Amino acid sequence: MSSHSTSERRRNTDSGVAALSSAELERRLSSHRRWLCQQPGGARLDLSLAKLHGLDLGGANLRLAKLTGADLSFAALAGALLCEADLFGVRLDDADLNTAVLTASDLRGGSLRRARLSRADLRNADCRGGRLLGATQQVTQYASSPDAGQEQASPRRRGLDKGADFTGAQMQGADCREARLAGANFSDADLEGADLRKADLRAALLTNANLSHADLRDADLCDADLTGANTTGTKIGKTGRHAPAEGAGAPATPAALIEAAGSLDIRHVLRLHARWIKTCGREGMRADLADADLRNLDLGRAELSAAILRGADLSGANLEHANLQLADLCASALDKAKLSGACLDGANMTRSFLIQADLSGASLRPVEMREPGANARMSWPVNLVGAVLRSANLSGADLTGANLSSADLSGANLTGAILLGTKLDYASLDEAELNPS
Repeated sequence: MSSHSTSERRRNTDSGVAALSSAELERRLSSHRRWLCQQPGGARLDLSLAKLHGLDLGGANLRLAKLTGADLSFAALAGALLCEADLFGVRLDDADLNTAVLTASDLRGGSLRRARLSRADLRNADCRGGRLLGATQQVTQYASSPDAGQEQASPRRRGLDKGADFTGAQMQGADCREARLAGANFSDADLEGADLRKADLRAALLTNANLSHADLRDADLCDADLTGANTTGTKIGKTGRHAPAEGAGAPATPAALIEAAGSLDIRHVLRLHARWIKTCGREGMRADLADADLRNLDLGRAELSAAILRGADLSGANLEHANLQLADLCASALDKAKLSGACLDGANMTRSFLIQADLSGASLRPVEMREPGANARMSWPVNLVGAVLRSANLSGADLTGANLSSADLSGANLTGAILLGTKLDYASLDEAELNPS
């Protein structure tokens, strides 16, 4: 991670990136990929201060890229890999970052107003304050975390800059665990079902935000403003520390009661989830099985559509003909799982492990959805970016439109699979059986 020192930014200033041709951009992206693989002729991608308004970089591998102060407003970055990227002072207003991976990225001083970040991965991202000075890449760091031993005062009390701006952002189901969000602005943002456990939200603005069913356990909410926020079903304060005045009295959710009982009653969770599906969320409770140990369980034909299974261990589980449509399976373990005939349409399976998994005849098609308040429909494809599918059985599976960029399909069986519109950029297909339908 760069230090953003003034001298470094002066050395890296490049006025020639203000406007890039498609050919030049592709050349730099290709060079960056070689750099990531430590191949000869590679160079780290540096598009600092570049004008990239509306650019299509969906699914691109931008890990460790340098995009300081770049204008990526209205850009298409769905499913892009931006982990550990330098996004200091970046402009991502109205950008599409659905399911993008931004783990440990530097988003200090960034503007993400009205950005779409549904099911995006922002774990350990730094979204505190900071700003670019003038037309150069000189940077002043205002919202660094207090050093050990210093007073843990909130950013506003210390007179520091406000954090990144997420005003009006769509962040349903986003993973923001342990993210540094002190002073960040989430006014009017939709954070329904977002995971904010252990996040630093000191002095954050959450006015009129939708926090329904979000997980804020062990988050630091000191001086956070939750005026007008929707905290229906929100999990706040597993130990009660840092709970704000508003929202602290929210009733315990069924999932929290199950956890308090000290054991996971999967049948109870499934019953509540089925009720939640049947009543369109009016009753019951969405299944939240994040990080749960579900190894070798028999979940054949289970109704798990839209369930949260992020980080869950489903190794060896029976999920034959299960409904996992739009389920969040990001970073889950499904090694040797039985998924034949399962419906995984629109599921988020980024960085999931499916070594020797059986997905024969499974459906992994996009889901057509209508955005709230819009007449146009959008397609929500299956996201398998960075997934490990070594020796997996995908024979007869329907992978129409699925994103398998950077996935490992070594030794996988794709005989008879439907690969219409499937993205396989930089995927490993060594010794894979390829005889698609």
